[in-house]
Amino acid sequence: SDVNFIVSDEGYGKNDYIETERPLVVITAPGPGSGKMATCLSQLYHEHKRGVNAGYAKFETFPIWNIPLKHPVNLAYEAAKVGLSGFEFMGGIPGTIGGGVYMNAGAYKYCMSDVFTSALILNEKGDFITLNREQMQFAYRQSILQKHQDWVLIEATFTMTSRDPKDIMQVLDKRKEKRMATQPWNFASAGSIFRNPDEKPAWQYIDECQLRGYEIGGAQVSPKHSNFIVNNGYASAKDILDLILLVEKTVFNRFGVELEKEVILVNWE
Repeated sequence: SDVNFIVSDEGYGKNDYIETERPLVVITAPGPGSGKMATCLSQLYHEHKRGVNAGYAKFETFPIWNIPLKHPVNLAYEAAKVGLSGFEFMGGIPGTIGGGVYMNAGAYKYCMSDVFTSALILNEKGDFITLNREQMQFAYRQSILQKHQDWVLIEATFTMTSRDPKDIMQVLDKRKEKRMATQPWNFASAGSIFRNPDEKPAWQYIDECQLRGYEIGGAQVSPKHSNFIVNNGYASAKDILDLILLVEKTVFNRFGVELEKEVILVNWE
């Protein structure tokens, strides 16, 4: 309540002045208590001390607060709001950015490697190394990180392109509608179970084996999209694994095609 202290060098002026070159600066951060307003008010204090008649406007941004800000969905929409194109393919991908880089996640014929620039990694020796896109050895749902399980991805940088925010939002919304119409978004799942073989999508092999809707315990090949295995509310991990193995065996016996899992099994013999 001490206005004189708040509006002083020890109050708003305590934060460093940020040199800016553009007439409009957008500050974003995750949710209440993140410091957006304090940063803006501190900047205004410094600007006015320098004789600059700056102003501040607050507006609500897109983030879905029941998922992390680093979730690909939030990043895709936040990038869209400021006219940065490149993340549109991530609009419906579950997981995290780190997981997306690790798997070279993608959709709609785009993937992480298309916008990836570099990654900072902590290696098994405790050293920080920086890898560019070529060094990451990206391929379909693959990266060098899968060959080095003892590496830790610290951060990743991406190169975006400028585009009209309305155009980006339109792409995101259309893809969201398509995903909601074709994928079991309202059931617990790990996303696509199998990588797509070269000849045709995995779901087509599964359908041709008449496994759409097949159940083991509480696990089910989704009636909506047969490359998803959903938990009907009472599935055990073993139910899901048994169903994955049954699908693999059935497809191989009929077509001689070995479906490769897109999911990773942890601590299973």
